[in-house]
Amino acid sequence: MIHQLEEYGIDALGVRFAFPDLLCTSVGMPPYPGCSLPEALFISINIPAIWIAGLICALLSRRHPFVGLGLYAIHFTNSLSHLGVAVRSGSYNPGALTAALILLPVSLWVAHACFVRGSMRPRGIAILILAGTLLSVILLGSVNLFAKGYLSATALLIIQILNPLCVILMPWFFEKSVLRPSVN
Repeated sequence: MIHQLEEYGIDALGVRFAFPDLLCTSVGMPPYPGCSLPEALFISINIPAIWIAGLICALLSRRHPFVGLGLYAIHFTNSLSHLGVAVRSGSYNPGALTAALILLPVSLWVAHACFVRGSMRPRGIAILILAGTLLSVILLGSVNLFAKGYLSATALLIIQILNPLCVILMPWFFEKSVLRPSVN
């Protein structure tokens, strides 16, 4: 939530609601109020992904530990996205500070604790990164499709609401098929 505050509250440069304008300009639209991305987009991205999927991952973690790591798939790939943009552009973007100071270090610590020192299979990291990457690709791809006129605002919002299923279902299928193979 501290990361969301940097994106949608006041960023490290003191700019308010900076991330929506960044997303608009990244797809060739003017900043708000001229941007046609629906304002509800930012709620439909963050509440389902962080507040709902994150809670579901936490609640399932005792019975399905690998699924419990789904939230870290989001944090890891989101941090790489922010930091990649910062490196590529050579400038700060809203969310980059907390990505560098919180999201990336915590994700790396969790990976180390679970996969290096813990009992989880190391190849599971690839599944988590793939799930987080798929979530990011769907998010940015659908925003680009909307910006080009190929998706309606309603379709864009529905995609964002359903998108976090990637970080729940992919680890669940991996856990069910690879970590707990059926005995014939």
